[in-house]
Amino acid sequence: MRVYVGTYNKYNEGSIVGEWLDLKQFTEIKDFYKKCSEIHKDEHDPEFMFQDYENIPSSLVGESWISETVFNINKYVTDLNLEAFMEYLSYIGSIDDQDFKEVVDRFQNAYYGEWNTFREFTEHMFDECELPNIPEKYHNYISYDYVHNTLKHSYYFSNGHVFCTDC
Repeated sequence: MRVYVGTYNKYNEGSIVGEWLDLKQFTEIKDFYKKCSEIHKDEHDPEFMFQDYENIPSSLVGESWISETVFNINKYVTDLNLEAFMEYLSYIGSIDDQDFKEVVDRFQNAYYGEWNTFREFTEHMFDECELPNIPEKYHNYISYDYVHNTLKHSYYFSNGHVFCTDC
């Protein structure tokens, strides 16, 4: 996660002078703003402008604000697949009014892994969970198209990551 920090004053004067900050360096929002102040120490009371960002859901950053959730991610999301977690946050939208640890728990329950296609995931799920319970003489009658169409109502697929929507 990165953000480009400039100021409105510089921008209004025709300059986009600023700096890219790697947000993994910060676990507290106050430390982030302290670094922003150091970058723009040439201004008395800089009004920060986040002119660009990478790998941050749009619900967590805007031109003039950044959510504390970004820093909670750095603090609490150490052993999770960060790319998948960011996809999940993009899917569920704003989480500012929710307990962050609860969101992490929901993610862990909802995440089903990384797959090349949703079809590959549905075939795997069916073969692992359902097929062993069906007598072998009926295996040739199984419609993977039907399985795929049924499961897509309960799962969300984004950039190779699969999430259960009912979990």
